Amino acid sequence: MVVLVSFFSIEARAQLFQFKGTVTDISNGHSLSFATVYLSKSKIGFTTDSLGRFHLSSAYRADTLVVSSVGFKTIEQGITEHTKFPLAISLTPSDYNLNEVTVYAGKNPTDILFKKIIEHKPENDKRNLESYSYEVYNKLQFDMEDVSEKLQHKKILKPFDFVFQNADSINGHTLLPMFLSETISDYYFTRQPKAEKEIIKSSKITGVKNQSMAQFTGSMYEDVNVYENYLSLFKTNFISPVADNGLAYYKYYIIDSTVTLHSKTFKVKFKPRRPSENTFVGSFWVDSLSFALTDIEMNLSAKSNLNFVKDISIHQQFEKVRGRKTMMSVDEMEVHFRLPEKMFVVVAKKYTSYKNTAVNENAIHEIFDDRISVKLDGKVLQKSEEYWAGARHTQLSAQEKETYRMMDSLLNSKAYKHYHTVLNTLGTGYLTKGLFEIGPFYNFYTKNNIEGTRYRFGLRTSNKFSKNLMLYGYGAYGTVDNRWKYNGGFLYMLGKTPRQTISADFISDYAYGSDHFNELGSDNVFASFFRKDIPMKTVWMQSEKFMYEKEWLIGFSNKIILQHRSLLPSWDYSFQPTTESNKIKNAPITLTEITYSARFAWQEKFYTGEFLRTSMGSKFPIVELKYTRAVKGIMNSNFEYQKLYFEVNDKINLHFFGRLEYNIAAGKTFGTLPYPALNVARGNETYYFSNYAFNGMNNYEFVTDHYVSAMITEHFGTFPFRYFPLLQKLKWRSVATTKILWGGMSTANKKANYNNEIHIPESTPYLESGVGIENIFRVIRIDAFWRLTYRDLPNAAKFGVRASMQIGF
Repeated sequence: MVVLVSFFSIEARAQLFQFKGTVTDISNGHSLSFATVYLSKSKIGFTTDSLGRFHLSSAYRADTLVVSSVGFKTIEQGITEHTKFPLAISLTPSDYNLNEVTVYAGKNPTDILFKKIIEHKPENDKRNLESYSYEVYNKLQFDMEDVSEKLQHKKILKPFDFVFQNADSINGHTLLPMFLSETISDYYFTRQPKAEKEIIKSSKITGVKNQSMAQFTGSMYEDVNVYENYLSLFKTNFISPVADNGLAYYKYYIIDSTVTLHSKTFKVKFKPRRPSENTFVGSFWVDSLSFALTDIEMNLSAKSNLNFVKDISIHQQFEKVRGRKTMMSVDEMEVHFRLPEKMFVVVAKKYTSYKNTAVNENAIHEIFDDRISVKLDGKVLQKSEEYWAGARHTQLSAQEKETYRMMDSLLNSKAYKHYHTVLNTLGTGYLTKGLFEIGPFYNFYTKNNIEGTRYRFGLRTSNKFSKNLMLYGYGAYGTVDNRWKYNGGFLYMLGKTPRQTISADFISDYAYGSDHFNELGSDNVFASFFRKDIPMKTVWMQSEKFMYEKEWLIGFSNKIILQHRSLLPSWDYSFQPTTESNKIKNAPITLTEITYSARFAWQEKFYTGEFLRTSMGSKFPIVELKYTRAVKGIMNSNFEYQKLYFEVNDKINLHFFGRLEYNIAAGKTFGTLPYPALNVARGNETYYFSNYAFNGMNNYEFVTDHYVSAMITEHFGTFPFRYFPLLQKLKWRSVATTKILWGGMSTANKKANYNNEIHIPESTPYLESGVGIENIFRVIRIDAFWRLTYRDLPNAAKFGVRASMQIGF
């Protein structure tokens, strides 16, 4: 009997039939999430996911599929032996949605409720509390979904067959875990003075041993507060469904209500008035007494302009703290990234829960004594499994546990290590070989009219050599000038958190390079292809530099620099001051300087390696101050002078009007100097657009000893393309730039540099302006610019077109 029962049980399971499909809105083709799908015979039901998909199993081959969703007409579809899957089911909006009732302003119940929500936003928005704190558990996971058979069988992925064999199937979709991180932290906020702080107590990241990565998995890195008028996702603004002017962007409908012991809550559905705008579709529950949200679910509007993203779904739950203020208890986000050729979809899932929430407690202010916004526990990556078992707010699923095990196997495989080396070399330009790294490869070969063909070979020590000391250097040779060049130095880490370093750098080479990591420098193979066909001006430099850097806290640092350098321009120049002893013609300019700098960058985040780090930006302006003093007579120094420098950078979110970026700089030199040592405006002699230089100006064209400059870029987003249906599909974005330089030169410097071909933007400022299109094929930007002043100077570019590459959402 037992055998027979087992046999029939197995047979029954073998005869299960699969029902798959998608549900969409017939009026616009948008997927319908949370639609109810069930089979009338088996009574098996399911709700569609964020992309409107469903997957059911039943023992009945022939059945009736019933599909319903609030605000839509219910349909019944017969299923026979000949029905082909997956099904494509479209629902028609009900009469309530299609024929809106015309009422006098203020009489529509939904409008009245929405206005009450807006009226009570100040008291329900956590940002208006005097203070609050909580413990945060944050879990971030990346999966590959529906990896195609074609991709799985590619030769390059054959070594990873064991990974594909461990893929899970959920809701009919194959999921392959790629990455999993968990973070537990304590978060604190005060309104007066405004400050926030996160102490990351523990972090567990598959395959990542870099402690600085933990700050990007904490609570503060991607915090969506629906009470804000605009929500920033992937540096793109979206209009919140409870924005103050939400009625101008959304249609709202009361579709349900529930009554509890203390109050009544209403369920409100919302959808965008114009799907092409960056909006959401979904629903929320609101309390009728406090008019605070208790639950919200929403998805990205189908026509939102966001690169590489197919959909975003957000679900947030709120609870009252001690029967008073409503605070978030759960925050879930799921992002489906769109990749080319439909080989697979990358799904990112973020789950955040909050507990031990405290509101308006005075003790919170004591936490801010050290003024560090993100603080990492010294052993943040070293917590035991026993610790995690007791500290997690929710336990890991079987799939998540398997992710940790599988990633350990993957990272230890020879194939992974090989591919990691290749990708790391392409990304950094360096090839790691034991104790040393060879590179950058992009600088090995280049061409210019001074050196001809330039060959360069560089080395630096790897982390295996030391995690506190890095040595580096290169040698180079030009086939036309027949001259050897070199550079060498060291960087020693006295401390990493906060950062404290000493370094030395010795160079004998032309002054190439750039001040920004994402700018195209002169000494690389790509610059050879973009350089304009005009005589190149550069300076031969011999320099010895010593630097001490101290970061007092994240966002505030100082540097002290001692430098001796000799500058020899590659073109003819002269310097004729009133004193005969300092007259120079085509001779080196020798300088000995000491520089003190201070940098203020509140809440700036970095991706940090053992030695080098890359700024990920800040929400606030970044300010830098410098003071330089040169002393005559020390190490054959010819000149004595002082320099002051000020710079501020910021990115301002203008919400509906886009994003404004600006750089304002000012400088003043006290002393009489040859013009190559004064304030030389930075030109651009390539066809590659530069954000940090004057694109219509040549190098050494404009010189000052006091100046103010401004570089302003306005990103308008999809305006005006969103108003033209054919252009709207291209997802182009518009941009405008304005760059201005105004300055002067003292009488003494004018006389001393009189016989040189230089220009001073004194009576009339230098001005250039342009417009452009970005996001062409998702990565290309084309700018057209006009030089508006000094248009008649030799080699002046009155008009130009420049290209650049930028990858972003």
